[in-house]
Amino acid sequence: MEWWHWAVIGFGGILAELVLPAFVLVWFGLAALIVMLLVLAVPELEVVTQLLLWALLSIVMVIARFKFKRSNVAVVVKSVHYSISI
Repeated sequence: MEWWHWAVIGFGGILAELVLPAFVLVWFGLAALIVMLLVLAVPELEVVTQLLLWALLSIVMVIARFKFKRSNVAVVVKSVHYSISI
């Protein structure tokens, strides 16, 4: 695939987040934009390698997002609990 294919997929995923605000599609879009940059840097990357990179980056970013969200929510809940108990 060429770099502009990944640009369309990336911006499409980010724009789709506006319609479906679950804050998940943005990570697939960002992964596609990262693959776009890699294809620009290394144009001879095979399509299979590009797809594997996109899938791996997407999975890592979605997992990281949910881990950060959980720990962030726990901190907010603890601070609210302490402020209410005072």
